[in-house]
Parts: sequence; C-alpha cells; structure tokens
Amino acid sequence: MIKFYYSTVTSSLMSRLAFEEAGVEHKPMEVSWSKNLNVAELNDINPLGLVPTIVTADGKTVTQNVAIVEFVADQKPEKKLLGKAGTSERAQAMSWVSFAAAEFQRSFYIRNRAEDITEDKKAQKEIQTFAEGKINEYLSYIDESLNGQNYLVGNQFSVADIAVFTFLGWANWYEIPLTEFKNLKPFLKRISERPAVHKILKDEGLVEDYI
Repeated sequence: MIKFYYSTVTSSLMSRLAFEEAGVEHKPMEVSWSKNLNVAELNDINPLGLVPTIVTADGKTVTQNVAIVEFVADQKPEKKLLGKAGTSERAQAMSWVSFAAAEFQRSFYIRNRAEDITEDKKAQKEIQTFAEGKINEYLSYIDESLNGQNYLVGNQFSVADIAVFTFLGWANWYEIPLTEFKNLKPFLKRISERPAVHKILKDEGLVEDYI
C-alpha cells in the first residue's frame, strides 16, 4: 500500500485532494513538527524533510506535488483526472499543475517571507508589492482561462483544477481580494462542493477559506 506523508494547511493539500478524488487506497501519515509526529520517519525517507512525500507499494520514494498527483491519477485512469500519455490534454493538465506548484505558489511565499529575505523595511515593502503584482497577474490569467468553461482543460475536471484550486485558496489567507475576477469565486465554489474535496477541506479546517 502507498504511504502518504502530508501536513495540514500546507501545499500537500494538492496531493491529498488527488488521492481522495482518485479513490486510491493509501495509508495517510500526518506530519506535525510542533507535535513531533512522524517527523523522524519522514526525514528517513526524504532527507529534505518535505511534504508531500509518498512511498509506493514497491518501496520507492516519490516527492513533490507535481510528480505525486500525476502518479496518483495514473493509478485510476477510469477517473479521468489526467489524459492518456502522449495526448495534448495530458500535457495541458500537467502544464497547469506545474504552473500552480511553481510560479503561483512561489508568489505567495515571496509575499509572506519578505522579512526572511531582508531586514530593510523599504525593501520588504517593495518585495511584497512585487509579489502581490505577480499574484494578481496570475489570478487574471486563471480567470481568463476559465472564460466560458467550468474547468481548465477540455471542460473536464482534472488534476489541473485540483492544483490551481489548492493555491487559489491562499489568496484568502493573504487577504488578496478576488472580487474583480468574475470566474474565480464560482470556480472555488464549484470545486469545494465536490464531495471528495469538501471532505478534505473539512478535515483541515479550510472550508471557509475556499468559498
């Protein structure tokens, strides 16, 4: 059985949602540094100590959301969370997953970690302003991509939607308004109301952040 190491209220939400939507059997292993829960075990299999991390049924370690959600989707192709290998639909979906896990996620981290980058107050403000500009640029890009459709790729729910949804919720955490984007609030509501998604959001106490 797959062992899945995650931590609540982190980017590993993306992989949790993929597991739940795909219905892939796995053993969830919550990691909590404050409670010293499964930390040593995580460090043994992933020296970087990062979540998400999985150990496959054949004992192989896989890290990073991008790789994990692709692996999970391929375990249950009948769920159609990802197109077949070699198709443009698959490439498009994985493009969105990569965008969400890289540019989109990173812009929020930069916005929130300016004090770790420099002690200069003016520079901190400039970094935050720059990051907020990038976040709004990405929000506009996502909003425009949803024009006339419910989902990001082929109007079919996929890992692309799981990935982008994960970090759209972060806008509420950082008090970045979505009101000027006509498609984002309906998209958040649409995805959050899926039974599998709602179950995980409720477990992590995030329901209010994603509506």
